[in-house]
Amino acid sequence: MNIWTLSFVVICVFYGTLCVEAQYTRVVADGQDEVILQHAMGHLLVETNAPNSRVFVNGTFKGVSVPSQPLMLFRVGVGKVGVRVVADGFGVFEKDIELQADKWRLLVATLEKATPVPKPHRGDGGGPFGKMVPVKGLNIWMDQHEVSNAQFAQFLNAVGNQTEGELPWFDEGGDGVGLVVQNGQFVPMNGLNNHPVAFVSWFGAQAYCEWAGKRLPSEREWVKACQGSDGRMYPWGNDLNTVPANVQGEQDRFVQTAPVGQFPAGASPVGALDMAGNVWEWTASEDTDRAGWHATRGGGWTDAGFVTACVNRAVHSATAHRMDVGFRCVRRFDYPNVVQNK
Repeated sequence: MNIWTLSFVVICVFYGTLCVEAQYTRVVADGQDEVILQHAMGHLLVETNAPNSRVFVNGTFKGVSVPSQPLMLFRVGVGKVGVRVVADGFGVFEKDIELQADKWRLLVATLEKATPVPKPHRGDGGGPFGKMVPVKGLNIWMDQHEVSNAQFAQFLNAVGNQTEGELPWFDEGGDGVGLVVQNGQFVPMNGLNNHPVAFVSWFGAQAYCEWAGKRLPSEREWVKACQGSDGRMYPWGNDLNTVPANVQGEQDRFVQTAPVGQFPAGASPVGALDMAGNVWEWTASEDTDRAGWHATRGGGWTDAGFVTACVNRAVHSATAHRMDVGFRCVRRFDYPNVVQNK
């Protein structure tokens, strides 16, 4: 029996764009032709009303859709898929849809304008989600403290522990985790209300900041708040003989994390506390060498003092949950949720 194959594609035009519909293989056996569809999958077109809408399918980031240019996703899958669309300044759109093999599905994601969080007073940076301090020269407010277990529990109870990148925002089973679920609600472990939250992925940190009307700081913003205008080595100065920070494990009287604000002598020039030690802090900045990995700054409670230098950095996958990584948020003086100076 003589068998040979010829692969070819079917070309379609959708929204004025040339696209590949599916791949076929023609099998010829003893003069009999048979066309077999290879890996038939459903395709998705996402149209949105919000600018720079980030589209996730089954928790995985797929791309950005804008009102004038819908996002075309080829070979997404077959059957039920979960679609989540988020955009700065808008509420979250979520919907489960059915995809059929070799068929296009148009999803119109209409996002509602988010209710703005009350604007802080310029004098003290106060607000419903913790005190903030001004970082002059960059025109931003920065959280004075790292986000606490109590604050993050409020967020999770409002929106749920959602999945992005195929993993949850918060690792409920982490060894030493500061939050537990009781009667369907997240609550801090005894005595850990005011400790910095950890075991939070970059996606979870970003989602919290957006929910609170803020955003993650870029690396440039974080370092500026740590060093001030004189380029100091550590938030408190250049002296490492005494380290006013929660570092080196149990040597500073705290076995792991410390309540936020316990080291006022370690304040940065802008008045931000715990920028050295306690927990590393997620930033908005993606690593230039590894897509999907993001920079953290500040060092953690397990590290030696010199590791907490303002210029030091580490990088982790956006889905990583670590016992020594938390975060804080920023927002501009004029209050848009747009990352600047990334």
